[in-house]
Amino acid sequence: TDHIDLYQVHYLDGITPVDALMEALLRHKRAGRIRAIGLSNVTPAQAAAFAPYRDELAAFQNHFSLAHRDGEADIRKVAHLLDAAPLTWGSLGQGILTGKYGPDVHFGQDDRRSRAVYDNFYGGKLQKNLRIVEAMRPIARSHGVPVAAVAVRWILDHLPHSAVLTGMKTPAQAQANAVALTFRLSDGELASLSAASAM
Repeated sequence: TDHIDLYQVHYLDGITPVDALMEALLRHKRAGRIRAIGLSNVTPAQAAAFAPYRDELAAFQNHFSLAHRDGEADIRKVAHLLDAAPLTWGSLGQGILTGKYGPDVHFGQDDRRSRAVYDNFYGGKLQKNLRIVEAMRPIARSHGVPVAAVAVRWILDHLPHSAVLTGMKTPAQAQANAVALTFRLSDGELASLSAASAM
């Protein structure tokens, strides 16, 4: 295409003034090179600085999933401050929420998840994530969908006006994720998953 649908500032550098940043982005938007502007990895304090431009911001992208709910309150604050849609990254917990890994999971040196920074696969965090997956399995069976679709659907139903970013390596994985758009979770299912992920 001859344009970018959503141009997101990945991290604020702490140097460039917000006005200068937005002036440059709006110049590109007016020229038709970008359709919408977004932010990424933004805190409520940072979002507050963008308040004068809230009508120009379409979305913001932050880390969020059943396996990572640490910043949930901040995401809700940013969404309110900017009146912008949350996009979630890490939505499948680097794969742990697909249901295909067990307690003996191991990655080779060529897989970035072999590094301890990917804590979804190590120690107490792994044990918690496996409990979350076990809570997801009966829900997936009752809807006739893959476990990954339940992880995606929980975000869509739990976080108003959100969009979910997922990784995939094959067409089959993309289809499994897209199944999340074909059903909704009941209040009881939402509560069950929220409780399992809050433990």
